[in-house]
Amino acid sequence: MIKILVICNPFAGGGTAKKVGADYETFAKQHKQHNFIFYYTEKPNDLTAIQEQIQLAQPDVVSIVGGDGTVNEVLNVTDVHNRTIHLVPAGSGNDFYRLVYGPISIAESIQAVMRTGRDDYDFGICNNRYFLNGVGIGFDGSVARETMRMKVPFVSSKWKYWIAIFKNVLFYRSVEVEVKTSNEQIKKRLFMIAIANGTEYGGGFRISPESDAQDGLLNLILIDALSPLKRLFNIPKVESGEHLSAPFVSQYKVKKVQVSSQSLMYAHLDGEQMSANVFDIEIRSGITFVV
Repeated sequence: MIKILVICNPFAGGGTAKKVGADYETFAKQHKQHNFIFYYTEKPNDLTAIQEQIQLAQPDVVSIVGGDGTVNEVLNVTDVHNRTIHLVPAGSGNDFYRLVYGPISIAESIQAVMRTGRDDYDFGICNNRYFLNGVGIGFDGSVARETMRMKVPFVSSKWKYWIAIFKNVLFYRSVEVEVKTSNEQIKKRLFMIAIANGTEYGGGFRISPESDAQDGLLNLILIDALSPLKRLFNIPKVESGEHLSAPFVSQYKVKKVQVSSQSLMYAHLDGEQMSANVFDIEIRSGITFVV
């Protein structure tokens, strides 16, 4: 018998996850040869309660129902790191899920919890917080901040995200930053800095199409300061992953990187907003997933 702790964020995906959780419970009742325990989070950053649930259940598998934000929240409960993780996509962004499982349906992803295959993936640490997909500093950090702060009734999270993108395309001001790696020291005005473990974030933006989440390295992508017109023209290229050959884009493979600025910088980790003057980021390995 396998003990499976299902952690569901019922608010993810505008409430989609709540329905998916109900379908998951129906599935669990049909497979009583395994021990399913369900916990529905009650608030954002419900870390203490999640930690208590893991310590109490001592599960073999932690199954996460939600989007990238929910996955990031559970990943930052340290007791989860020695468990096997399983993902069910039910949020507005499911980028790391697609990387691990590919294009399978929600029903198939629930059934996948029964699989015996296991594989290890890398994860990153930024200012003592864990992430799977990546860190975006500058433009996309400001977009994440605007999206989370936006109070527009009857507008979905996806539309809020696109509204924030176009607002920042027009009005975001690039700041001078210093980027240090073991081989590089760069000081210049940058529009965007992406430190990527996965290939996508932001609900399908292929910011780092050459990333490999199992190679023990992060892909550092720097985009120079651009005029609003050039930003508008090149956003579709970033979405499709065709931007890396542009003359204003640089890419490096790194294990560690420090990004600093005299100005306060906005950033996101797997879509979760944060801000600082200094970001210290490095790669680690050894998070096990059902595959």
